[in-house]
Amino acid sequence: MSEDSGEPGSWMADARTGRILWQTAGGSDNGRGVAADVYVYAGSPGAEAWSASDTTLRSATGASLIGGDMPTPPRPAVHTP
Repeated sequence: MSEDSGEPGSWMADARTGRILWQTAGGSDNGRGVAADVYVYAGSPGAEAWSASDTTLRSATGASLIGGDMPTPPRPAVHTP
């Protein structure tokens, strides 16, 4: 997630190589989101992600899951003040 409107709103990188796997458009202060293994089913191994500025649940490859947007507002998996 990025709080800089000049950067992508959110992105996922390969932890081993640092290569960007996917990213969403910038232009706003995203500020909050989550990436975790939150949607456990056979069609989406590994982590999924969504954020305040892009509420589509995305797989690690960036594919849209569950046919639409996450409920509003998106809820983080763990809240840290």
